[in-house]
Amino acid sequence: MIQIDDWVELISETDDEEVAVGMLLRVVDVSVDRKIAWVRPDFRIFSIPISKLRKV
Repeated sequence: MIQIDDWVELISETDDEEVAVGMLLRVVDVSVDRKIAWVRPDFRIFSIPISKLRKV
């Protein structure tokens, strides 16, 4: 289960061109229904479906 402060890897393409498959991202928040994670590769924050992330 992915939680806040976990490191995750993007395993599937997204519509956002600023994050790429294979990037390591830090989880800063997770939706109540556990479908969306807000992740941060640096100072920007992106929302990504949890199904496209793998905990590392």
